[in-house]
Amino acid sequence: MKLIKPTWLPAIETSSDKQIADLGDRVGSHMLDVLFSTGLQISLLLIFMKKELTDLLRDMLALRASNDTYLLEVLNLMRQFDIANLTLIVLCAWLLGGIIEILLTLRFGGSIGKLINRLEVLDTSTGKRPGVKQVAGRWLGLGWAAPVSAYIPSLQIIPFFGYFIAWFDPQRRALHDRVSGTYVVKVSKRYTE
Repeated sequence: MKLIKPTWLPAIETSSDKQIADLGDRVGSHMLDVLFSTGLQISLLLIFMKKELTDLLRDMLALRASNDTYLLEVLNLMRQFDIANLTLIVLCAWLLGGIIEILLTLRFGGSIGKLINRLEVLDTSTGKRPGVKQVAGRWLGLGWAAPVSAYIPSLQIIPFFGYFIAWFDPQRRALHDRVSGTYVVKVSKRYTE
């Protein structure tokens, strides 16, 4: 067993089949999770707001692009769109994605992105899979900006600042790991316990 012992962090044991995950794998996993979440949101929008989206697209195509006021007319059409339903669908998709991530992490050790990259989330105190509160805390700590970023896409970058902490941490623990008492390892083989 290899121990990582910085003086300002608790020691985390790793073994030959589990090493601390590098930052690139972690950010890549998060990007895959964002793509999954975005796909889920778009799917729910297409299912529940198909008529509204079709009408909006039809009206936008009916406008002439050569018209000087084309952009203003498109913005006016967008204002008429049902924002309340859109918000509800985005929030439902976010919660559904969170439930899926929590269940996958509890059962298999990670979200869809982590499973693809062979990463596993572990409890710092036990070295085993974390509990429901820890997993929910991790998800909220990392995914809080997702519903807001549906309206302001640039806000999706904010959770990545939590990874900035991990850059300087020898255990590669991001802010959401510290809050929830977890760490992430790369496993040489995927297994289910």
